[in-house]
Amino acid sequence: MPTKDRWRRALVAGLLAASLRPALAAVKLEGMRWQMAAGPSGRQFKDVAEVSLPDGAFKVRLLARLRVTNDDVKLAEGILLRYALCAKLVPAREGAESVWAVPFIVEEKRIPRIGARQSIETRVEPTREMVKRYVTRMARAGYRLQELMIQVMVEPRPGQQGAVQVTQAVLKVLK
Repeated sequence: MPTKDRWRRALVAGLLAASLRPALAAVKLEGMRWQMAAGPSGRQFKDVAEVSLPDGAFKVRLLARLRVTNDDVKLAEGILLRYALCAKLVPAREGAESVWAVPFIVEEKRIPRIGARQSIETRVEPTREMVKRYVTRMARAGYRLQELMIQVMVEPRPGQQGAVQVTQAVLKVLK
């Protein structure tokens, strides 16, 4: 009988240890920032807080870089990041109030895997042509971009505990 008691104790201890895992252990987003292509090749990027769009023309390559962390003790696989890009629009006439428009780009990015207790840095790059079309369309309508905001979230999964985390970064647009 002592052997059965040991097995029961080991089983109870194992179940208790599994249930004591952090309730919010999950994939988290940290430190998102805007970057712009620099140099003649357009392959090197530097952090920016503002971008200039002379004559309302969108000729830059922008992306958002962020850190994705897996706080769990297990490998995280098949991570889906959803992101949206929206603009703060201001009418061309002086003294008019600006307003945040609804998102004009909603896309996703897949991350195959992140090891247990590890972080990776990834980039989210809105389709340049779509941003260019939106800027042009708004200029024709008599509006210009004052700011760009990107919001990123990790797609929730069945059984996930805790709130859905959304992180964002705002980029000031100069004339």
